[in-house]
Amino acid sequence: MAGTNRIATGENMRASSLGPLAALLISLHMVPAFAGPRQDAMATYQSGDFAAARQMLTPIAEAGDAEAADTLYHIYRYGKGTDIDYGRALAWARKGAAEGSADAEDGVADAYALGLGVPQDIAQGKQWLQKAAADGSAEAELWLAKRYLEGNSVERGETRGLAYLHAAADQGSARALTALGDLASVGSDGVPEDGIAAEHWYELAAQQGDTLAEAALYSLYSPPSLMMILPRVRPPADPVTAAMWEVLASTMGCNKGKQLSPNQPDLARLSPTDLAKAKQL
Repeated sequence: MAGTNRIATGENMRASSLGPLAALLISLHMVPAFAGPRQDAMATYQSGDFAAARQMLTPIAEAGDAEAADTLYHIYRYGKGTDIDYGRALAWARKGAAEGSADAEDGVADAYALGLGVPQDIAQGKQWLQKAAADGSAEAELWLAKRYLEGNSVERGETRGLAYLHAAADQGSARALTALGDLASVGSDGVPEDGIAAEHWYELAAQQGDTLAEAALYSLYSPPSLMMILPRVRPPADPVTAAMWEVLASTMGCNKGKQLSPNQPDLARLSPTDLAKAKQL
């Protein structure tokens, strides 16, 4: 990818010395022929019309587009708009990986680890997972974090596990952010118990709509109870803010807030003014 950027930079410099018309022609030439069709196909995919998206993406992926190939992997892997077909899913993951997609490499790792469309091979799956993580796949980093923190098929290592977890969080993985909040909220796997840090991680995840993080924030802001094991350092109890997170979590269909705390604030007990504040936060 770095090489591609250098080539593009060189073309831009050469274009600037050829005049506006030549610059325009070169710029148009530099845009992949499938950029527009791929955007249309991805918009169709995001709309939920997976069958149509599959038809649109197939020729684009066959032409060498890594993102299209990775999307087709997910379509066949999870049976979106078609039957689940692990063999086809793996074929598209391999094609995307050959084009340099870290997410597609993660798909190949998944196939080997679980034996989907290929004989199970844990060692091969680990190699692909590490390659995907090295190439920037947040999903691969998250899985490696889980493996090292749990000692699953690898020697347990908190330092490496947390490094992968932070790497995934740095890329904006909501699940990684929530996991960091979980570790900080109870003090585990080498992470000090710190409710303020937990609040920070949960809020970052909640900004992406992660309902488990919203439910956890609701618990953090709820008044403390002797029945709860809470971090020694935690945000001040705030029923209004707690109610806000309860409203958000319930709106998104998560009821874990009810499981987190036996003394959740009763929305009915809030004054109309405070309830209005909670819904506006």
